[in-house]
Amino acid sequence: MSARRYIFLIVTAALVLLAVWLWGSGLLVLFLFLFLVGDTHNELYAAVPYASFAAGLALASLFLYRSLSRKASRWFIRSHLWIACLLLCVYVGFWSSNEISGVRGTTPQAAARAILSDRYGEQRVERFRLIEEDRLDLQRFGRGPTIHFLVEEGDSKVCRIGVSCRWWHWWTFASYSTDVP
Repeated sequence: MSARRYIFLIVTAALVLLAVWLWGSGLLVLFLFLFLVGDTHNELYAAVPYASFAAGLALASLFLYRSLSRKASRWFIRSHLWIACLLLCVYVGFWSSNEISGVRGTTPQAAARAILSDRYGEQRVERFRLIEEDRLDLQRFGRGPTIHFLVEEGDSKVCRIGVSCRWWHWWTFASYSTDVP
């Protein structure tokens, strides 16, 4: 077997592992929530990605064993490659759609005004004044700071709204409260 063939099989196994891990996590959580435990066992849900990764690792190992021991047909190998690629493309499409649908603006003020216009109407929002109250820096993968604004109309306080940075410069809804002193 050539080195190129080994690389092809290892890449295919890695794609199978990734597809089973990503899809398995979501589907297992859905199954557990709907049919077994509901929303009362957070520690169980925290372990789901590990179980899904183990299942993906087992399937990828089985794929590699069958392929390297020449017990797998060409159809078996190619079907695993194409199914894994298809599942990953669909997953990336769902994930991208979910991320993009939450984008409300490219600046914190624009995002806050867009969210407020859904609640109060655009004409009223033009009279609002946004006063930055605080900034929380949450440095996690894909998540930047969260900024809270006090919203005033004239002399009266209307609400508090928080927007959070996603990825590089996209801002989305974080919190809303009408409890203003």
